[in-house]
Amino acid sequence: MTSIERHNEQQPAPSYLTVSSLRAELPCVSSEVTNADTFCWRLIIWAIGISIVVLTAIQPRRFIVGEIDAVKVSPLAQSVSIGLTILFLLIAFFAMTILVLKKNDRSDRLKVKIYCFLFILLSLLPTISDFIRGVPIKGLSLALVTIAMYLTSYFLAAPSVTWWVREVRIMMLILFIYGSLVSSLVFPEWAWSLGYDVESSTSLFSMRLFGTVNHPNSLAPIAVFYFLLGLFPGTRLKGEFLHTIATILVFLFAQSKTIWGVTAFLYGIHLLMMYFKMSKKNKLWFLTISVPCLSAIFVFLSYSSSTNRFFSDLMLDSQVSTFTGRLAIWLLAIEMWLASPWIGQGFGAWSTQASMLDKVSSLGFSATHAHNQILQVLSQSGLVGLGVFIMFMVSYFKTMNKMPEHIRSIIIWLSALFILHGSTEVVIQYNLGSGSTLTTWVLISLVMIIGKRQVYSKIN
Repeated sequence: MTSIERHNEQQPAPSYLTVSSLRAELPCVSSEVTNADTFCWRLIIWAIGISIVVLTAIQPRRFIVGEIDAVKVSPLAQSVSIGLTILFLLIAFFAMTILVLKKNDRSDRLKVKIYCFLFILLSLLPTISDFIRGVPIKGLSLALVTIAMYLTSYFLAAPSVTWWVREVRIMMLILFIYGSLVSSLVFPEWAWSLGYDVESSTSLFSMRLFGTVNHPNSLAPIAVFYFLLGLFPGTRLKGEFLHTIATILVFLFAQSKTIWGVTAFLYGIHLLMMYFKMSKKNKLWFLTISVPCLSAIFVFLSYSSSTNRFFSDLMLDSQVSTFTGRLAIWLLAIEMWLASPWIGQGFGAWSTQASMLDKVSSLGFSATHAHNQILQVLSQSGLVGLGVFIMFMVSYFKTMNKMPEHIRSIIIWLSALFILHGSTEVVIQYNLGSGSTLTTWVLISLVMIIGKRQVYSKIN
């Protein structure tokens, strides 16, 4: 047994991760977080959030295919995109400079290096595919931004997880929770999709909140992420009850049925896990209350003719039977992959021109991505990309497995939401203007930060 292992066996696990507690437990952790590190972390967190809001405001927004864009593209869009690319590259260079100037930072981060490298490689593969196929490279600027974002997360010293999560939650709360609610009142024609009940037979309200994000399917996960990140010890904010009400409103008004279903499924698993941990007396009370309630609801629904008619019509609805058109998109993604099985079709696979071909009439909307993470990787990067994706996920779970129990459980819930959402949407996006970019960066960087705070070196 190594000296480090003997030391870790003798010490109890900290109640939560902080710089001081982990450094006392793990002597090989990197040097102290400096003011420059803290400034750079805050800069990258807010730069990502503000960039999404700005790009959402200046890019076209179309609620229903065939209608006139609710927001016209700004003539400044290209200049803003170039400026943001330069900004993120400068932040990454600044972070690298801070790392180089630290002469006492000698911790071995091999597994974290591999983890970071694999994700950056996954981000580059669509661009590499374009280069190999000899077509114009479309996603180089997107790849540069992605590389800059994740290299910054790697270069900077790991801060207190409590501080980092609180900063992320504050940014999400201001820009995307309250930002979306305020925009819904001040700019309703921009923030709301009106007549959503006409577009979708599965809608609950006639209005759907887009808010300060490019799409409700990206807004709803941000709301859930904000809530789950609050489970970390010491990360709750003042007025948390009011913030929770605002988050629930955003979650409901976004009308993302996928996220609703995933959240309900995960909450059901949570209740089941709670049940198995209960004492026999509490289990009896739980069954005494829940079984009659569920039975009464089932009987009511079974004997209600209007309810039966509703579910019958719903099951015959083409939107439901095709997962709101996703089956056709998945078949299209498979066709794209088979046309170039090894390296995929790069960023051009889901360009506006390709995705609109004969699909609007059958789908009711333009397919700008595969609506499935695996199929997105296959269509853009082929089997090579799928191999890198699998290696990255293995690295991800190996890094996560090293975490303390109380931290790992929260990461598991975040990961489960992320992975299940990826079955019907593309969660790993390289488009800075997408809200999914934020949740992707938060989860992957959080695992990277905690991973950097562990000792991976094998001392003989």
